[in-house]
Amino acid sequence: EPVQHLGEENIPPVKFFFGAKHENSGKIESHLIFFKGFCCNSDPSYCQVIDAGTIPNAKSITSLVKALDREPQCAGIAGEIEVFTPTNHELGCGIHKVTDNDKIEDLDFANKKKEGGLTEEENRKFEKRDNKKKYNKLVSHLSKGKYTKHENVWYEDKSRNFFEKFEAFFIILAQFLEYKISHYVDKSFESTLGFISVLPGAFSMFRWEAVQGEPLKQFFYGMEKEYHSAKEANKYLAEDRIMCLELIIKLSNSYVLRYLPSSSALTDPPDSIIGFIKQRRRWTNGSLFATSHVIDKFDHINRSSHGKCRKCVFRAYYMYSIMNFIFSLLLLGSFYASFTIFAKRIFDETDRECDSWTSSRYFDTTYLALLFIVTLVSITKPIEKSKFIFSIITLVFGALSTLAFVAGIFFFIS
Repeated sequence: EPVQHLGEENIPPVKFFFGAKHENSGKIESHLIFFKGFCCNSDPSYCQVIDAGTIPNAKSITSLVKALDREPQCAGIAGEIEVFTPTNHELGCGIHKVTDNDKIEDLDFANKKKEGGLTEEENRKFEKRDNKKKYNKLVSHLSKGKYTKHENVWYEDKSRNFFEKFEAFFIILAQFLEYKISHYVDKSFESTLGFISVLPGAFSMFRWEAVQGEPLKQFFYGMEKEYHSAKEANKYLAEDRIMCLELIIKLSNSYVLRYLPSSSALTDPPDSIIGFIKQRRRWTNGSLFATSHVIDKFDHINRSSHGKCRKCVFRAYYMYSIMNFIFSLLLLGSFYASFTIFAKRIFDETDRECDSWTSSRYFDTTYLALLFIVTLVSITKPIEKSKFIFSIITLVFGALSTLAFVAGIFFFIS
């Protein structure tokens, strides 16, 4: 469509604020500056929250604004977050400038070692056990051309081997499927009831009038860490879930939360097993304790101004949340039980053969051994030093899951 340019006299006034943080003190502090700083002073109608790295599609923010205009009782609304396939450069491949000062100093030292220009003092430094291993590795990289120096600037040739590209492809593909199921099934169902369990901070919009008061107070309660128990510290990792509940049960109000599939944004997912595990550890800790908090406080819905019909719907959702919470606690055991049953059926074995080492017994033992190794490695080693172990275990678990899935379909058909 042709763009119709507005004259200067027709352009509405736009207030624009730019804030730059000097220190990265976490996401929650950024929200504090946004809500308690900018929003309290400018008194907006709506607040759009979006992560760095998230790209809104055309007209997506406008669609959220129109949806809030149409429904005055809507306190918050979320769009669909899609996963995009990053390019090689976005995956870290290609030539990149080295900006870390410590790494630049190490590269200069390793380059002098490679060219044989070290002094006696530098040689003694090199002979230390920890340094020797680190600098020998850098010298090896310099010999292979991984690092190059041009006009006193170091550049790194980042590339991924076949296994790393294979890993990144399937991790992103799995997240693509997960995001689609989460939005098309979970959020669509919750939106019909009027309560979204979590409005993601990556891409959602709130009505400023609704979030003021108790919702914001609970949202930032997690910042007072010195007064928290272990349960509260984990619970407020998912502060967005806490605020969603507070919006619904707000005193003498009848707010609802919605999901708008026509509004979408692209986000960059973790593309390595270590980044993925770190993200899911944080999500699992926060969501588990926050969900238990929602279940504990859901009876406060009686203090809101929702009608009897809406309250009945919320109570039905309350029962669904309890069952879903129990299932999440039993998920690991239930998957192992189903896998064991399918393995026995595949090899046509019965329970009476459990005392002997049958074919299915090997699969059971492998599964339990992998669970033990994951638990042991998780609590004894930093996750960054266990990348190879987690990658191999992920592949084996994937193979076992595929086997159980195929077997389930086969037995269902037969």
